[in-house]
Amino acid sequence: MSQDESAPQTSATPTSAPPSSTPPTPAAEGTPEPGAGAREGLPPGAVQVTVRRAPRFLPFILTGVVLGVLLALVAVALRQVPGQEVEVSTRAVLGYLGSIGGLFGGLVGAAVAVAIDRRQGRPSGRSR
Repeated sequence: MSQDESAPQTSATPTSAPPSSTPPTPAAEGTPEPGAGAREGLPPGAVQVTVRRAPRFLPFILTGVVLGVLLALVAVALRQVPGQEVEVSTRAVLGYLGSIGGLFGGLVGAAVAVAIDRRQGRPSGRSR
């Protein structure tokens, strides 16, 4: 006798819940189901959804930060005049202007993303 024959047989399928005490009531003739008008032409079980395309904010913000820092780098490069004594180091000026430019650039990028999101606020179409 092998091990498989001596082991008790158990079912791996879950048991179903007991039937509810109230049977489902069929819809009356002539009364449409709720939402039936929106489901015309769809196969049974299909769900109609509304697609809303919204911009992702992080790429807009990061692009603004990068552009702000690049603008600060250009401003620092144009600030340097050969033969003139420098009171503040170039690194310090780049750090301050880069931080301020990055902050304002990020805010402008976020404002652009919000403006695009508001403009595209309405649904762009239906998907099945």
